[in-house]
Amino acid sequence: MGIVVTLGRNKSGSFTEFKRELGQTGGSLNYHLLFLEKENIVEKMSEGKYVLTDEGIKVFKIIKDVASKE
Repeated sequence: MGIVVTLGRNKSGSFTEFKRELGQTGGSLNYHLLFLEKENIVEKMSEGKYVLTDEGIKVFKIIKDVASKE
């Protein structure tokens, strides 16, 4: 969820930015990014930045909606 929320707030992010902001190890972060890419939640752009896909934006909105109800 951290990657999706970060991208939802910032619109894009790099591996290094995620690592710094989320405090994950490189291997763990890589695993999660690959999973999110495979599930069509994030897309890696040519300049190395990640962005949410249309499906990713839907997921972010659901997370935001659920969090606002807590």
